[in-house]
Amino acid sequence: ERLLKFGHLHNNVRSQVLGHSCKGWSYLIGGDLPAAKACFEKAVQISADPWYARFPKLALGYGFTASGDADSAEPLLQELIEFSVTHGAEFLGTTARFFQELCHITPANATEKLHFCEQQLEDWRQNNSWLRYVICGHLMARTFFRLSNQAPEPSTTDQADWCEYAMGKAENWYTICIDKTRD
Repeated sequence: ERLLKFGHLHNNVRSQVLGHSCKGWSYLIGGDLPAAKACFEKAVQISADPWYARFPKLALGYGFTASGDADSAEPLLQELIEFSVTHGAEFLGTTARFFQELCHITPANATEKLHFCEQQLEDWRQNNSWLRYVICGHLMARTFFRLSNQAPEPSTTDQADWCEYAMGKAENWYTICIDKTRD
């Protein structure tokens, strides 16, 4: 609210974009995706700066990914990836690609996509990119939990072994996120 007030008072559009984005994040964290979406869309709508307009889109892509809405996430994520390639915006592109991989995990491709995501998380850890590491690590935990009742390769993987493995990975990622958030 303070960012919005400052932005309106000083006609500072970037402050307004960040204000709407902060409100959107608060709704997203609280589990209210429709209210978050409205805030992020407002931020995109008023942004005159192409770079600032991408942050609320990335946040919305996170929300759709976290809620399992791949159909809504895909166009946003693809736009962010293309913007990243065109403008060298690695922060946006790698995060959007991470979300995109999680959106398209199926039992048949889980091993490959999860490997990509864990490699990206390791890169962020090594580069001290803690915000992305924790937010995306949380999505990994949720993804492993969701996949724990599905064998990735039913013909070669025992369901019970996969369930135990996936639940262990989910627990591990939740623990990492909690510990890093405390740090």
